[in-house]
Amino acid sequence: MKVKIITIIHLLLGMTSIIIGILLQIEVNKSKLFTSNQNDIHLDLIEVNTYYENNTNLEYINYVNSLWAWPTDSNYSISNPYSSYHPAIDIIPSSNYEIYSAQNGEVITNSYNSVNGNYLVIKQDNGYYTLYAHLSQPLVTVGQKVQKGQLLGIMGKTGTATGIHLHFSIWDGYPFKSNSINPFDFYKN
Repeated sequence: MKVKIITIIHLLLGMTSIIIGILLQIEVNKSKLFTSNQNDIHLDLIEVNTYYENNTNLEYINYVNSLWAWPTDSNYSISNPYSSYHPAIDIIPSSNYEIYSAQNGEVITNSYNSVNGNYLVIKQDNGYYTLYAHLSQPLVTVGQKVQKGQLLGIMGKTGTATGIHLHFSIWDGYPFKSNSINPFDFYKN
């Protein structure tokens, strides 16, 4: 009986080791894939250009002379572009997770819901509204005036998010009660 129990324990430990090894290999492969894709699409803000990869709708634009401030650090990639089904762009950072105000305005919403997680809405002085979603930590409060380029919060993966990123959208009225606008339309030279 002791031999059977010891054999079963060894078998279970061996199977556990195999499963852990497989899971670790999957994570390593996912990490390599992400790093490879991320390296392919990183852009330097000093270069001003528009880049389309393999004729897809993934658009990467560098913004130097724009009237709008880019809401993240210069080392980023776009994981989910703007579309009629996704009225925003999802921005993945390489290392800096800070989020900045695209324009001067006033914070009118600092809230949480199951989809956007922690999110901010800023009514900009130019009449547009910007939404910053999935924050791990908002750093501004409702009623606070913000300046273009001001630190608003820290990216996270709150709400419905598979990884750390910023879900950034621009609207011609309050978000989801008005028309969304492709953010890239505002970042052209």
